[in-house]
Amino acid sequence: MTSPQEVAAASAMLRSVHVAESLLRYVRALGAATRADQRLRLGASTRGLRALIRCAQAYAAAQGRNYVVPNDLQRLAEPVLAHRLLLAREAQLSGAGAAGVLAEVVASINVPRPSAD
Repeated sequence: MTSPQEVAAASAMLRSVHVAESLLRYVRALGAATRADQRLRLGASTRGLRALIRCAQAYAAAQGRNYVVPNDLQRLAEPVLAHRLLLAREAQLSGAGAAGVLAEVVASINVPRPSAD
C-alpha cells in the first residue's frame, strides 16, 4: 500500500521533470491550431494542454529521463487530447474523427529543435 507521503513525493518528482520553454510554446501552438481548425467546433482547452504536459512529464520519467522531448508530446497528444475535442457538424458528416484531425494538426506544427533552454 502507498502512503500519502509517497504519493506526494512521486507527484513532486514528476513536477520536477524539465519541460523546455520551446516545448511549452509548441504545446501552446498545438492548442491554438486545434482552436483555429474549422473541422473542430471545440479545440484543446488550457486544462487539456496542461494535462498533455503533465502526462509527458510522467512518460519521460517512466522512460528514465528527467526532461521531456518533442516526441513525448507527439506520442501523447492523441490519447490525452482527442477525446476533449468536438468535431464541427460538417466534419462529422464527412466521417472525420477527432483523432485523425488531431493527427493532422500535430503534423502541421513545426517541432522545436533542441536548444540549451
